[in-house]
Amino acid sequence: MSVDGATESKVISLRTFRNGPNAQCQWHAHPFFEVTLVSEGETTLWHGEREVAAKPHTFFLFVPGERHRFENNSRQACRTWVLHFQPGPELIHMKWLRETRAERRQVQLPETEAAEFKRILVRIHLEHISNGDWSGTAASAWLALLLTSMERTIDDARDSPRISVVEDPGLLRLWEWVQEEALHCPNTSAALSAAFPGYEGLRHRFRRHFGMSPREMLIKSRMSLARHLLLETGLSIKEIASQLGYQRQHEFWRAFRKATGVSPSSWRKNPLPEDATITTGGARSGGNGDREN
Repeated sequence: MSVDGATESKVISLRTFRNGPNAQCQWHAHPFFEVTLVSEGETTLWHGEREVAAKPHTFFLFVPGERHRFENNSRQACRTWVLHFQPGPELIHMKWLRETRAERRQVQLPETEAAEFKRILVRIHLEHISNGDWSGTAASAWLALLLTSMERTIDDARDSPRISVVEDPGLLRLWEWVQEEALHCPNTSAALSAAFPGYEGLRHRFRRHFGMSPREMLIKSRMSLARHLLLETGLSIKEIASQLGYQRQHEFWRAFRKATGVSPSSWRKNPLPEDATITTGGARSGGNGDREN
């Protein structure tokens, strides 16, 4: 569980997944912490050495190096939310993060209470993909709220302050769709209209609530994942483009340059802070000699 060298809390990624019948994820572990929420449906999850029938609204915390996997049978399907993060010195002392017993790092919540935690996760994601001056700090603050609230819930401290949120299931469903489609690179307008009857009204509510359109959030989410893959993996630019759903490498190159002001290979050599404000006209460029590998 060591986080030696971590000077501040950091959100690494937050994604949602739809997992149909017979879907499975093989044994794996991470060098960072993971919170997984079974949002809908059911699955069978191996948490440490334990096999768990994971019901809706169940949270699991996996510590660094802890192996885990899930598998759906032919009758199971589920939606999961997955948050990867690294706690800084201000959070690592929390009991939940230091708990050695896997069964003490899971909790099933009532639907209404799970919805409150989902709203915090959405705020974490929104700050994580934004490029404001304080977005990284804000994402860390929401992460601290999530972990503190979860620890209080596990300790059954019902007299602790509760989280107040505005309920809007339509917005939450649209946000989930945006995260799930971030890797598919669809014809966004057509896909949104087909998936959400009365989409125009929902789109306006989405913009008022999040400060950006669903399409803008989808692009930001995709570019955030692209930066992670460029920085944390040895995948080639072509392989990253394919993982992000781009059929042609140059389409990814153009989208990344438009979003960040630099080419993917230039960013990989000299990454900019994720919360730096970039303008296409004044950003650094890799030059005409840039070659994407």
